[in-house]
Amino acid sequence: MTVAIFLVAHGSYDPRPAIALRKFYQGLGDRLAPWADLADPSHLGVGILDCAPIPLGEQLCQFIQGLETQVERVGVVPLFLLPGIHVMEDIPRAIARAQKSCSIPLELLPFLGSWPPFRHLIQAHLSPSANWILIAHGSRRPQAQEWLQTLAQTCGAKLAVWSQEHSLEGAIQGILAEEKGHPPCSISIFPYFLFAGKTVEAIGQRVQELQGQYPQVRLHIHPSVEVTAELLDCVAHHITHGIEALDFPTTAGEQGLSFSGVDRTP
Repeated sequence: MTVAIFLVAHGSYDPRPAIALRKFYQGLGDRLAPWADLADPSHLGVGILDCAPIPLGEQLCQFIQGLETQVERVGVVPLFLLPGIHVMEDIPRAIARAQKSCSIPLELLPFLGSWPPFRHLIQAHLSPSANWILIAHGSRRPQAQEWLQTLAQTCGAKLAVWSQEHSLEGAIQGILAEEKGHPPCSISIFPYFLFAGKTVEAIGQRVQELQGQYPQVRLHIHPSVEVTAELLDCVAHHITHGIEALDFPTTAGEQGLSFSGVDRTP
């Protein structure tokens, strides 16, 4: 059974995430190439949830057009880091709308942040010898907030939520209070965002402002989740195993993965 894979990114009017997404797509395509079935190729596509000229459901329909005779299913992979409104409501709703107008079954795969290999990447980045704050955007869904708290605890970090006022300051104060008598030399802050953009930039500016309020400790902000070989390997591995979880074949020669919808030319 041949399949197609459709990635869903958040989208932004800031050009930086789009540049990173294209780099990500190109690198992912290279890693998935060994699974290509040249006799009956399927496709890898990318859609944007927000800040796109047409709704996500229409993007998915456009991707599917012409594939009816080539593939039998489409797996949709949300490139999102927490189970917020977008993952739990918006993307499933867009898939349901697209399904009404196409005959190919559409299957929603788990979102990126839920994958154990991805969580292991985050944990490996946050060295246990440092005082860490994991800062995420947050969500209106209480379950997402609980999920983030569990993630931060698993990583040995304090959680800060960018959408909540003074959350970052509270996390800093929490570390200082725990280390009272032996104040830490530094606190490391990890923006839990996929690709840098305006929000990550704003977090960096806020950290600089807070440095003046906490001169006794050095506040060090790290890069967000960016395109690396480790991330690309993780996603390529999980896509093939996610297909297997949906009873899609994953061995070369049985499944085809070719690439269209985004220009892979560097």
